[in-house]
Amino acid sequence: MKRAVKTSARKPRTSKRSRVEALDPGAPPPSILPATGPAGAIGIQIGAKHRVAVAIATVFGTGLVPYAQGTLASVWGVLAAFWFRDSSVALGIFILVTSAACVWSGTLAEERYAVDDPHPVVMDEVAGMALTLLFHDCSAFNLILGFFLFRLFDVWKPYPIRALQRLHGGWGILLDDLLAGVYASAVLYGLDYLI
Repeated sequence: MKRAVKTSARKPRTSKRSRVEALDPGAPPPSILPATGPAGAIGIQIGAKHRVAVAIATVFGTGLVPYAQGTLASVWGVLAAFWFRDSSVALGIFILVTSAACVWSGTLAEERYAVDDPHPVVMDEVAGMALTLLFHDCSAFNLILGFFLFRLFDVWKPYPIRALQRLHGGWGILLDDLLAGVYASAVLYGLDYLI
């Protein structure tokens, strides 16, 4: 007797991209948004609120460029400081608004990207860079040196800047950059005094 050959229907393999699209049809490619993670695990509904939050958190696409997202976002902070150069109060309000926007949008962006402190989120750099230049004259020297000092501390992250990244949600995204801005501002004050 011939033995019956047991056949089974093979399940079609799905790509990472199709799994992401099942979660959100408008999702970016897997290099930007992982197909697995908390968002998929706990079934978070990704909707219009998350899309608006990502637009704000990425500074309307600045954080989606392939390289130097934080550096490019810091340029927006320099431009804001220059725009409000005649009023430290106006710049202070700008910092408060961008900080609040970062906490809200950053928290939702973490759900959207299913990782902590996603690379595309760069609103924190805008707030931190603007804070660096608060109360400083917007001379070319201060703008350029302040920019490089902020990027130095933001990348280097001396204590306790790195520890602040462990805070939950948007606060962890924001506060390390604000402290980097405080450090950069203090060094800039010292150099202004010496020079």
